Amino acid sequence: MNKVLRGLEPRFIIKKTIIINELDEFGEIIFVKNGVVGIGFEINKQQNFCIRFENKCVIGAYGVTFNQRAAFIYKAFTNLSGYFIRKFRWNEMLESCPEIAKIMK
Repeated sequence: MNKVLRGLEPRFIIKKTIIINELDEFGEIIFVKNGVVGIGFEINKQQNFCIRFENKCVIGAYGVTFNQRAAFIYKAFTNLSGYFIRKFRWNEMLESCPEIAKIMK
């Protein structure tokens, strides 16, 4: 678990920024501390956001862990602040700590 905490880096995202678009690869796991994140989809070049998370949410954990692409659009509705861990550091942690990897997977 120390590897996860040591691998965290600060992150700030400006409002109205697309964090992850549909079918993009997740390159990091983002732990949002403050801010509002919208999750939605695009049909006929119109974006619809159905879910809103305010403060304390995680973006990309499933995609990074299982090497999946994004199925939805993630957009910052307000300025976001938090932390992130890069994909290679997360995978190193899962490989070196099989007891944590078993719980996560």
